[in-house]
Amino acid sequence: MSGWGTIYNSTSYSLRMQSETLARLQEQASTGSRVIRASDDPTDARRILSLSAQMESVDSYLNNINSVDTTLSETDSQLQKISNAVTQVQGYITQAATGTLSEAQRQGIAEAINQTLEMVLGLANFTSMGRYLFGGSDMSNQPYSATRTDGQITSVTYRGGSEEMSVPVAPGVNMPAAMVGDRIFRTDERKTPVFLGNTGAQAGSGTASAQGDAWLTVSHGTTSYGGDIGLSAGDSSADGDTLISGSHTLTVDADSHTLRLDDGQAVTYENGATDVRLTNAAGQVVYANVSGLTLTSGQQTVDVTATVKFSLDDGATSVESDLTDSNLAVTDPRTGGILYVDTRGVEKFGTEPVRLPGTYDLFGTLITVRDLMNNDRNLSLSDQLRLLNEAVGSMDEVAATLTQQMVVVGGRMQATENLRNSMEDIKSAAKGEASTLQDADLVELALQIARSQNMYEMTLQSAAKLLNLSLLDFLE
Repeated sequence: MSGWGTIYNSTSYSLRMQSETLARLQEQASTGSRVIRASDDPTDARRILSLSAQMESVDSYLNNINSVDTTLSETDSQLQKISNAVTQVQGYITQAATGTLSEAQRQGIAEAINQTLEMVLGLANFTSMGRYLFGGSDMSNQPYSATRTDGQITSVTYRGGSEEMSVPVAPGVNMPAAMVGDRIFRTDERKTPVFLGNTGAQAGSGTASAQGDAWLTVSHGTTSYGGDIGLSAGDSSADGDTLISGSHTLTVDADSHTLRLDDGQAVTYENGATDVRLTNAAGQVVYANVSGLTLTSGQQTVDVTATVKFSLDDGATSVESDLTDSNLAVTDPRTGGILYVDTRGVEKFGTEPVRLPGTYDLFGTLITVRDLMNNDRNLSLSDQLRLLNEAVGSMDEVAATLTQQMVVVGGRMQATENLRNSMEDIKSAAKGEASTLQDADLVELALQIARSQNMYEMTLQSAAKLLNLSLLDFLE
């Protein structure tokens, strides 16, 4: 009996294994996959899982690449529009600087430049897919804000991020998606400031932090009298004194009631006078207060000294100097920018135009050119044309920086395209290898199914014969 049991168990086991093999082969045939579960081929299954993970990672990088490519394309488009606008303004300046246009024509150009300024500001605050293109790492907030006076832009401030927004586009590789506007629309190759006026002020030895074009106001500070005889600055001294440099003296003749500044003409004064006007041979003026004069007879000569005020905000704030400073720091409180001034050669009061090459930004330059076209500072025609000629260089500087950044964007677009092709090749190779490992060979599979079916049927037939044997079969 034990022999029949063994035959039965062996036959059953063989049928079960052949049935499982046939079922597995039929499943492979219906799915087209050779490896359906890890147990089918652990080594190949592990490799297939690794390739699938690689393809998912590549898909993620490709999505990032497409996003970066879209952003770069939008950036390139906006920069091209801005570049075209800058080229047009360069033409305006060149034409106006020749002096062939009338005042009305220059004012018409000023209005056109003002419209260009508004357009450029809008383009600099352009968004793509809800993100600001020129805000750097801060893509959610408007990068540029404008200050207006009587509806016109008077200054534009960058408030975006200082670093570029980078996105992973390949293992260990990041690609900038949003650029820093302050690097695109402003030059950063600071050079020695250039003083264009006739006050005698020159650049100090310190490195300035002011940017673009500045207007340095040189004006009277305070006048002081030595001698301790009761002389003081007159009522009109603050606005009327023009004494500015060198050693000066004032001679008091109490007997003739006269005052004389340096080698100028003697001027009669009355007791108690608070605003006596005196002029020296060079035409420099002081207003003296003699109401406290203690000299009652004879003559006395006293020293006269004056300070000079320097301002970058049209006199709203200033710093004083006795003109011995070779590196006077003058700060513009509106921007925090500092200009270092050598005061030792100052000979005149007035407004000194100052250029700071290598620091020009697009918005500030457009504002300066617009205001020059309008002649907001009531310059003489020759000074206006001279500064417009200087503005040609300023716009060229801005245009060169803009062109350089456009080249950078174009290079990144090409790099993005090359990277996309590389990642797609990696994905294709991984997909091909996974397919090779996983896909079933249908011809070979059909042969295996046929062999398995034949084996299964033969086993059934053999089992049937073995299990149907009886004593009569042996007797025969």
